[in-house]
Amino acid sequence: MLLMDLLFCETTSAIWQFVGYFLIALKTIVPLIIIILGIVDLLKAVIASKDDGLTSAFKSLIMRLILGFSIFFVPTIISMVFSLVKDSATFISAGDACQVCLLRPTSDECVTYKTNAATEREERNKILRTPVPNDYSESEEIAESNNNSGSGNNNSNTISGNYGAVVSVKLNDLSCDVTYDGQALKSLQMNENIKNSLSKGLESTCKFLSNNKSIYNSSNVVTAGTYNPGATIKYPHFYAMGIDLFNSWSITYNGKKYTPYANYGPSSWTTYNNFICEVCNGKEECDKNLNYQLYKNIFKDLGYCWGGNWGTKYHDPMHFELSKKADGSCSTGNRPSFSC
Repeated sequence: MLLMDLLFCETTSAIWQFVGYFLIALKTIVPLIIIILGIVDLLKAVIASKDDGLTSAFKSLIMRLILGFSIFFVPTIISMVFSLVKDSATFISAGDACQVCLLRPTSDECVTYKTNAATEREERNKILRTPVPNDYSESEEIAESNNNSGSGNNNSNTISGNYGAVVSVKLNDLSCDVTYDGQALKSLQMNENIKNSLSKGLESTCKFLSNNKSIYNSSNVVTAGTYNPGATIKYPHFYAMGIDLFNSWSITYNGKKYTPYANYGPSSWTTYNNFICEVCNGKEECDKNLNYQLYKNIFKDLGYCWGGNWGTKYHDPMHFELSKKADGSCSTGNRPSFSC
């Protein structure tokens, strides 16, 4: 199955727009060149007063006109290619920014894509420039219980340290519900520095679920929370810089029910290992591995790390958090190979 990155096209929208302008220029310049060259060839043939030369010049003009006319079919061909990709891709709207900026580089839609990309880069740079508090521990170096994330409905709206305030972000603009403990949330608390990227990640997850109902049998985003201000150790959930997803999600395969992201630590690794071996035939990248697909195709390019990549002691496959490293990389710990 083709998995097209939802964010690549928007991130590179300026490049697609440049190519779009180039195509417009080609459609203007090429016909002029053809006309000028054709006129020159015909004039040369007329001046030479040779019938063969005139015939040859006329044939050359016809071939050039056909070639020049074919340029106007480039947008149609591009549209057909994108339609074929969309029909076979996991993400139906994956190439929208590519297509819009390539075929309509002067449109407001393309400008919006560019603006969003610039805003995302600025937000990311702002976070990377923000000093990390001394008490902000790496998640893979601390122990997190399964239920300490909080529901996102806590009334506190500020946090200590240099990461700014926790804000309540309304979820009514998403194309699906975000549920906590079976109840749809009207808002979700998150750090103000990640509200744009996390909101984008949640909407992309909604689209992913919508286009893969037959695989995941879920139409809503399930969260175990984002914010835990009562944590004794100041880790990502204390600063609302992470989110737990699909902790209760399950899949039935060959009559057996699997809940691969429900646990934390060594027991989580055992559960996850069995899921990969028995459901995915030992291949972590299989399409039934929901949180892996979300990380690979959505959250990784948003700058998030995934707890499923951490070693057995702190293995946490429900957990996604913003990378705290200057280069945006993620720690992987000493995760062993799958034992199938």
